[in-house]
Amino acid sequence: MSVRARYLLVIVGLLLVVVAALAYFQGSRLLSAHLTAKNAAGNLVAANIFALAQRAIDSNPQKSAQDAIKDDAQVSAWLAAGGNSRYFSYLAILAADNTVVVESDPYQLRKTGLVIPIESLASKSWVGQWWELRRSSALYEFSTPLNVNNQPFGRFVVGLPAQTLHDEVAPSLRLTLIVTLVTALLSILFAVLLSNLVLRPLREFFGLIEQLEVESATQTNEPSSQDLQSAAQRLRELGRRFAGNRNEIEAMRDQLRQVVNNLPDRLLLLDREQRVMMASPEAEHLLLNANGHNGNRSASTLRGALLGEVLSKDHPLMSLTRRAFAARQPREETLILSTPEEAEHKLLASVQVFEERGQLAGALLTLRDFESLKRLETQLDYATRLAALSRITSGVAHEVKNPLHAMVLHLELLRSKLDTGKDPAKHVDVLTSEVNRLNRVVQTFLDFTRPVQLQTRRYDANELLQEVLLLAPITADSRVVVVTNYANDPLWIEADIDLLKQGLLNIIINAFQAMPDGGTLTLMTAPQNNHIELNISDTGVGIPEEMREKIFNLYFTTKEKGSGIGLAQAFRAVQMHSGSIDVESEVGQGTRFRIILPAA
Repeated sequence: MSVRARYLLVIVGLLLVVVAALAYFQGSRLLSAHLTAKNAAGNLVAANIFALAQRAIDSNPQKSAQDAIKDDAQVSAWLAAGGNSRYFSYLAILAADNTVVVESDPYQLRKTGLVIPIESLASKSWVGQWWELRRSSALYEFSTPLNVNNQPFGRFVVGLPAQTLHDEVAPSLRLTLIVTLVTALLSILFAVLLSNLVLRPLREFFGLIEQLEVESATQTNEPSSQDLQSAAQRLRELGRRFAGNRNEIEAMRDQLRQVVNNLPDRLLLLDREQRVMMASPEAEHLLLNANGHNGNRSASTLRGALLGEVLSKDHPLMSLTRRAFAARQPREETLILSTPEEAEHKLLASVQVFEERGQLAGALLTLRDFESLKRLETQLDYATRLAALSRITSGVAHEVKNPLHAMVLHLELLRSKLDTGKDPAKHVDVLTSEVNRLNRVVQTFLDFTRPVQLQTRRYDANELLQEVLLLAPITADSRVVVVTNYANDPLWIEADIDLLKQGLLNIIINAFQAMPDGGTLTLMTAPQNNHIELNISDTGVGIPEEMREKIFNLYFTTKEKGSGIGLAQAFRAVQMHSGSIDVESEVGQGTRFRIILPAA
C-alpha cells in the first residue's frame, strides 16, 4: 500500500471516529436537555400544587388532609389545567398508600396505559433512550414526594407520553445527523484534496535522499521506491558513506583549532551541556592556573571537560555563563581574575549563545584583555578627534584662502600705483582689513584647537535642556511651539555645563532660524544603555543632502549674515565630552540633531 493510501486511510478513520464521537455527544446532550426540561416543568407544577394543597389544609382544619385537598377547587383546577396541556397526559396526588387523593386524567391513561418510571429511561444511554422512544407507546411518570405540615403525606405524579417526547426530540436529532454526515463527507473530501499538499514534504524528503545519493555517488541503477522502509535503507547506506568522511572533518577541526590558537583573544567553545569543545591555549593557561578558582578536577587541558568541573560554582566566569545559558541571551561583563603572574587580571568576558532549530546548541566564550581594549578605545578616540580636527581645518583653509587671494590682488594693484605715483591708500586699507580678517580666522582656529580644561560636574541632562531652553530666543513673534518630552527619571552626565550649554543653545538658535514662518521645536531625552540621548528637532526648511556633511565645518554657513561657528562649537563641545552628534534632515520637513553622551 502506498504512503498516500495509508495516509488517507488513517485520516478518514480518525475523521469518522471524531465525527461519531461528536454525534454521540450531541445526541446525548439533546435528549438529556429535553428530559431535564420536562423534569423542571413537572417540579414547577408540583411546587404550585404543593402550595395550594398546604393552603387547602390550613383553610380547613376541621377536615383531614386528604379531604381538604380533595375538596379544594383550586387544587382540582390546577390539576385539570395541567392534564389538558400538551405536555402532560395526567397529573395526580397520591397518598402514602398510593391511593388517589385527587387527579386529572381525562383519557384514563394512567389506568389503561403502560406507566414506566422516568428513572428507567434516564438510566439508559442516549441510543437506548432513542430506541425506547421510537418503539414505545408507554407513559413515563415523574414522581415528586409531597410533605404536608412538614410531614410525609404522599407524592405528586406527572405522566409524559413517550410519543410527545419523541416528536419534540426527533427534529433536533435529525438535523444533528444531517450535519454530522455532511461534516464527515466534507472532511473526507478535504483530506483527499489536501493529501498532495500534506505529502509534499515527504516527496521532498525522498527527493533530498536521491540528491544526496547523487552527490555521494552512491546511486544505483535500481528504481527508487518512495516507501518509508526503502528510505530507511537508503539513509543507512548514506550514513555508512558519510562516516567515511570523518578524516576530512578531523582535518577541518585541526585547521579551526590552529585559527583559534592564533587569535589574540582567549576563546572557549561550549556545547549545550557547557562542555568545552575547543579552547585556545591562552584561555587554558588562564583558567587552569587561576589561583583559588579551580574546581575539583585536575587536568592539563580543558577540552572535553565540563566548565563546572574546572571552575568553582562561585567563579565569576561560571556565574556569567549560567546567566547567559538561562536567558538564552548574550551576556558581557568585566571580570577580575587572580593569576600566578598578577595579583589581579582584568578581563572583558562575553558569552554569545547560539541555537539550532530553536534549541540551545552551545556558546562561544570570549575573554579579552581589558587594558588592550582600553588602548584600542584610546586609539579609536584619537582617530575620532583627528577626524573632528580635519573638519575644522577644512573650514579654516577655506576661510584663509579668500583673504590671501584678495591680498595678492591688492598687492599687485598697490605695486602698479606705486610705480605710477598714484595714491595707494585704498589698497593699503584693503590689505589691512584682510590681514585683520585673517588674524581673526587664525585666532578662532587656535581657540578651537587649544586644549580646554573641562570643569566637569555631575548634572541631570533633563535639567540641562530646561536651562538651555530658558536662554532660547522664544518670542510671540517667532510663532514657534516648543514641545518637551523628558525622561521621567534623572539622566546623570559628567559635563562642563557652560561649554555644553553653549553648544546646545547654538543648535536651538539654528532651529529657530530654520523656522522663519513658525513651527514646532521638540526637545527629548532618553536613556540608552550606558549613554544618554538628547534630541533637538524642528519642522523648518531642512538641510540639503549635499550640505549635511559640511554643517559642522568651521566657518561653513548658508545664512547671509552667519558666522559658521555655532554648529562647529556644538560639535566641538560634544566631542570634548566623548560623545557623538548626528543629524537627520529632509528638505521642507525639518531637521533632527541626535546627541549621545556617556552616562555618569
